[in-house]
Amino acid sequence: MKDNSQWRGYTLDEIRFQRMLTLMRIEISRHDMIKQVEPYTSGNRIAGTLVGRIAGALNFMDYAMLAITVGRRLYSIFHRKK
Repeated sequence: MKDNSQWRGYTLDEIRFQRMLTLMRIEISRHDMIKQVEPYTSGNRIAGTLVGRIAGALNFMDYAMLAITVGRRLYSIFHRKK
């Protein structure tokens, strides 16, 4: 086993290089995922439907507000006073 008592850590350039490599890997993975999903979202399958268009236009906060609204209505329907 090596003696690591002389190791003083990474230099700033080494840390920047590792960060750049990590960001590149993330970007490549993102593009790979987009390529895998693209056949399902183009053409007549999902993108052509009304639901696909609506889902493409909504962002995270819109989904959250929609979930809260629907949740409240469902709760009030199923938990009415008897």
